[in-house]
Amino acid sequence: MTAPGISFSQLRMKSLPLRFAIFAAALIPHGAHADTIDAKAQPYIVMGGAVVGLFLIGLGAMFILRGLGSRRLARESVTWPTVSGKILSTKVSENIRQISVSNRYVYYVPEARYAYEVGGKRFEGNVIRAGMAQFGYGHEAAALAQLAPYKTGGAVTVRYDPADPSIAVLEAAEYGGARNIFGGVLFATVGIGGIVLAVWAGSLATH
Repeated sequence: MTAPGISFSQLRMKSLPLRFAIFAAALIPHGAHADTIDAKAQPYIVMGGAVVGLFLIGLGAMFILRGLGSRRLARESVTWPTVSGKILSTKVSENIRQISVSNRYVYYVPEARYAYEVGGKRFEGNVIRAGMAQFGYGHEAAALAQLAPYKTGGAVTVRYDPADPSIAVLEAAEYGGARNIFGGVLFATVGIGGIVLAVWAGSLATH
């Protein structure tokens, strides 16, 4: 089973840089012409390496920022004020990420909807802990265990952002931040490799 932290549908793109690298390696000759490149293939390799590289770097940056964001939210929520709330409903949502035509990943997300009041104004939240909705659990039992403390109709302590009370969590923790950061670094590293390939191919003489 693919790890949930990197089992996004975008991971199909992992094969793209690999295929491009194989294609580029096949077009860049060795031996007597090791320092030259086919004139017709050069612009495609340069452009392809740059496009794939920039795309993967951007994708990596997105994952890294998402991971850092969930960690920041968890860190800040430790000091947020708390208020008593009420659990409105709970459920475990079954989700499917289609990795390829024949490969899919099923994960389970615990969901809790709750109501609370701040300054006489009613709010509703659904975040148990930062990042949980993105990844969930690979087994339904784990998701059910996460929901065990939260019974429909029961009281719950809600942590809310004093700057924006509509932002709230039940637990001052995060889930999946390291996976996002790891996946982002992986994508960015491969993307930098694509840029290096483009620059190198562009520097070669043609034949």
